[in-house]
Amino acid sequence: MSIFDSADLLSVVGKVYEAVGNPELWPAVLDMIGSLVAGDHVVLFANYSDSVADEIHAVARTDPAIWSAYRKRYAMVNVWTEACDRMFPAGAVRYSHRALTDAKLAKTEFYNDFLRPIQMGYGFGVEIDLPEQRPALLSALRSRRRGPFEDEHGRILLALLPHLRRAICLHFEFTALRSARQGLEQALDCFDRAVFGLDEHGIVLFANQTARQLLEAGDGLRFRGQRLHADRADQDSVLQALSRGEASAGGLGGCLLLERKSGQMPFRLTFVPFASRFCGGVPGLATLLFVADPARNPLSRAGVLRALFRLSPAEIRLADLLLQGLEVKEAARRLGTTADSTRYQPKQIFAKTGTARQAELMRLMLSLPGVSLGAGELVKRRISRKS
Repeated sequence: MSIFDSADLLSVVGKVYEAVGNPELWPAVLDMIGSLVAGDHVVLFANYSDSVADEIHAVARTDPAIWSAYRKRYAMVNVWTEACDRMFPAGAVRYSHRALTDAKLAKTEFYNDFLRPIQMGYGFGVEIDLPEQRPALLSALRSRRRGPFEDEHGRILLALLPHLRRAICLHFEFTALRSARQGLEQALDCFDRAVFGLDEHGIVLFANQTARQLLEAGDGLRFRGQRLHADRADQDSVLQALSRGEASAGGLGGCLLLERKSGQMPFRLTFVPFASRFCGGVPGLATLLFVADPARNPLSRAGVLRALFRLSPAEIRLADLLLQGLEVKEAARRLGTTADSTRYQPKQIFAKTGTARQAELMRLMLSLPGVSLGAGELVKRRISRKS
C-alpha cells in the first residue's frame, strides 16, 4: 500500500484538524491511527508548562485508568524511554524491540507490573517536537503474540507527524485565546458602565454584563443583525457610522447622545478606536464603545475600597453616598448620624486613601470598578489571601 495515496490516511489527517476545535475528538483520532498501525492501545500525551493552556491526554482502544496509573507510577520505571533516548535521534520513530531485547525487558518491573497484566509486549511511537515546550508523545502498544511494529507502521507515523504537530500547537493557542477572552469578559463584568467591543464593520464581538442588561431593557439601544441600532432612524445612521469608525474625528473616536423612548436622560456613547487587532483573545477588535446611563446610580465601590484601603463599613457607606453627589448634611441624614460626626469621617477616609479633599476622593472612586457587594467581597478575600 502507498500510504501517501491512502484514503484512510487522509481521513485521519482531516480528523486531526477537526480535533483542534473539538478536543473530544482526539480519542477518535487515536482509534483511526490504531487501525492504520494495527495497535492494541494508542495514547497521546501533550502538556504545555503554561497553566493557561489545557493539556491533551487522550487514549483509544484501552481503559483510561490504565494510563492514569502509568502516569502516576509506571512512567518513572519505563525502561523503554531511556533505551530509546539512547538509540533513536530526535524526530525518529522509536521501536521498543530495537532498543531493548525481550529477554532484558522480561526482567524489569515495568514489564512485570505494567505490561504483562495488560498483556502487552511491544511498543512504538514518536516524539512530537513543540516550540519552547516538552515534546508530545504518540505511542501504541501490541501484545507479544502479534509481534513488534515494523517500518511500514513507522512510515505512517512520520506521514502524520507534521499534521499532529500543527494541530497540537493550534490546540494550545486556541486554549490560551479562550482563556484570555474569558478573563477580559469577567473583568469587564465588574465594570458598572456598559462596554461593547466592535470590529471594523461594527459587528459586536463582546458585551459585558451591564451592556447585556442595557440591551434587555430595550430603551433607546437595540441589538439586531449582530449590530447595535438606535430607536430613532436619524440617530441610527450616526451610530452605524461611528461603529464603523467612519464618523470619528481624525481617527480619535466620537461621541453621541442617544435619545430614549422612556424620556429618561439620553445615553452618552463614547467610541474609542483600538489600534491593535488583538486584545485579550479577541481578534479583530477595532473599537471599544462605552455607554453611560445618567439615570443609573453608580454601583457600590464598597468591596474594592474595603479590600484596598481597609475602610470601615460606616466610612464605605459615606463614601458611596458622596459619590452619588450628596452633600455631607444629606449624607448624614441618610445615615442617621449627626452632621458633626459625618464631617469627621471624611478626614479619616482621606487619610486612609491618600487623598486630600473630596474631589480627589471622588476621582479615585470613579477610577475603581463599580461592583456588587458580592463581587466586592470576592475581591476582598482574594487580596487578603495574597497579603
